[in-house]
Amino acid sequence: MVQVLKNLAIMGGLLKFMADGPGAYSLDAKSYRKLLVSGPVLEIPIQKVSLRLNTKIVEPFGSLGTVYQNIRIVDIWGVLNVSKCALINPTFTTVYVPAPRNITDRSIQGDGWALDLASGWAPMAKERKGDYILIHND
Repeated sequence: MVQVLKNLAIMGGLLKFMADGPGAYSLDAKSYRKLLVSGPVLEIPIQKVSLRLNTKIVEPFGSLGTVYQNIRIVDIWGVLNVSKCALINPTFTTVYVPAPRNITDRSIQGDGWALDLASGWAPMAKERKGDYILIHND
């Protein structure tokens, strides 16, 4: 499964590069870096995953992993629907989305994504301001 997703990321990035040209690809990389790396994020562990994604808008993001612009992830923590961007690390153990804007007991929303939480899961603030990690409350 992981190798298939890596292959899709490479193909998706190559097709986008060919269609949009190198300038457009670089601009996207800058935006993704701001949203998913240098800016505040929600870090979500991948454990028992099921995915649905559009393979035409998958982009490799160097050593940081792969950016998915439209993906649905179901795992033990709930259901994540992304319409803008999510970064999955190269080892396929963590997904990152831009920091949450709205947090309730059963759901979390951010810019271009929504997470419906399973019972016992909640975001916890991390050391860097604005960053969160999804944890299970035992």
